[in-house]
Amino acid sequence: MNKSADPCEDFYNFACGNYKNVNKINKKTHTTSIFTMVDEAIHMHIVDILEKDGSDDEPDSIKKLRNLYQSCTATDQMDALGLEPLNSLLSTMYLPLIKDSEIWSAITNINKYTNLNYLFSIKIMPDKNTIARIALDTPSNDYIYLTA
Repeated sequence: MNKSADPCEDFYNFACGNYKNVNKINKKTHTTSIFTMVDEAIHMHIVDILEKDGSDDEPDSIKKLRNLYQSCTATDQMDALGLEPLNSLLSTMYLPLIKDSEIWSAITNINKYTNLNYLFSIKIMPDKNTIARIALDTPSNDYIYLTA
């Protein structure tokens, strides 16, 4: 509400005039709504949980998730290690040189070691008709056009 506006003169400004000042537009979606605000609040809460030190009585799943998150955000350590972990991973997956007969082993290893799904993907997304929907979808085929 914009309490400085006169509701008898400009009711819209009185009722909604301060909305843009209080609710910033999301830079990713270029919109704002109660859903984007709740989504951002949940995201920040999760980041806070993952960045704080854990306790001994928390579930193993949270400990593992925190460990994974912190290993992904430890960029100084990644810089110090250089390309060796990548070269080791590529070697484990039989890449970059691969024979046609080894393609299924390579796809399996890519999925196993990187969690990148090339055969199918699972997405969780909001749906205006339901509270939540889990969709089984084919992966993007954008990469097909890169090899033409």
